[in-house]
Amino acid sequence: NYESISNFLDNDISFSDVMAGFAMADYQPFKKLRVVGGLRVETTDMLTDIRRYYDLGLPANDPGRQATAGQLANPGTIEQVEFLPSVNVIYKLKETDVQISNLRANVSRSLARPGCRELSAVALLDYDFRAAGLGNPSLKMVSITNYDLRYESYFSNSRSFSVSVFYKDFDNHIELYRTATGFFSWQNAPNSFIYGLELEGRQKIAEYLDLRGNLTLMKSQTTIFEPVEDTRAMFGQAPYVVNVMAIYTWQKKNVDCTVSFNRQGPKLAVVNSATALLPDVYEVPRNMLDVRIAKKLGEHFTVSVGANDLLNSPIRRSYDFANGGYLVDFDRQTFGTTYIFTFTYKL
Repeated sequence: NYESISNFLDNDISFSDVMAGFAMADYQPFKKLRVVGGLRVETTDMLTDIRRYYDLGLPANDPGRQATAGQLANPGTIEQVEFLPSVNVIYKLKETDVQISNLRANVSRSLARPGCRELSAVALLDYDFRAAGLGNPSLKMVSITNYDLRYESYFSNSRSFSVSVFYKDFDNHIELYRTATGFFSWQNAPNSFIYGLELEGRQKIAEYLDLRGNLTLMKSQTTIFEPVEDTRAMFGQAPYVVNVMAIYTWQKKNVDCTVSFNRQGPKLAVVNSATALLPDVYEVPRNMLDVRIAKKLGEHFTVSVGANDLLNSPIRRSYDFANGGYLVDFDRQTFGTTYIFTFTYKL
């Protein structure tokens, strides 16, 4: 006979209903000026609760609810309607047979919701961190205001170039941290922002070879108040991202070959409690190399073979010691190279 060692506090139930509608207008008051605007309306109805308390219909703060890791096991609920406007202004700087150049300005609002796991009062083992993870029923949705200014040029010889500056303002950004008792949990950071620069381009190296790439440089900052007040980089945000892609097209044989490379800067992965006497943990940059070769067989069939993470780069999370850098690993994992074979039929 087998006996279950689980507790009813380990069993929760979650519901998430999201409905949305969108209206857009496209207006060109002058030959060189175009304005595209819209309004998206989203309704969110989320509920997470311990299954037994949900079945019993116990309201929040009911004395019958037990505490989990010192926190009363209340339901996590979000019932909210959000209005998300956006305005995109496009001014045509130049238009000839060989070049089109635009200047774009965009202002928009967007949002992010906590996951059911983050919102639930259940404390479960996190296999990634090998420690208990405790949800936070008090989490709020994240509201984001985006500002972008972009210059772009497209050329007749398949070349393109763009440069963008951006600023993103976050209300209630969700941050993962480790409590003084060793639990992992989530909290809202009231004030956070990111600003940066992005360069993107495409260059035809030879008749059949295209080179594409983009570089994003970012600076982020957030202010939190738990477990202590602190101002630092945002959780999960890299200071830079590099993407490079080479595409070789052998038209005579209907063969395409793509090689792509990605690298991201160090990202905050674990925020340690001030009482832990340990520095925060960052995910160390790694090089990702993917390859894909595809061949068309007639009008409808395509066969392809690819390899993801060809270098089998380890995922390293290391303590950020001020004087020693990333010398001591929090953990280190490799998942191997993934090989993919696909056969596609197109109607």
